[in-house]
Amino acid sequence: MSGFLVARASGLPTLLEPALSAALAIAATLVLLGLAAPIAMVFALAFSPIAFALACAGAWVGRVLR
Repeated sequence: MSGFLVARASGLPTLLEPALSAALAIAATLVLLGLAAPIAMVFALAFSPIAFALACAGAWVGRVLR
């Protein structure tokens, strides 16, 4: 859902901005989990490629074609 919203808000035909925002959000989550709960970070790190792929798929659906 976040990729879709970022792609719609940016209005650009490329997927660079939604992909960068998804990567930044995942990295920030991993850093915070590493500080708070290192065991949870292992699970988040394992599922982060799935989250990134879903964010990029949402961005692809939400992109504006010109």
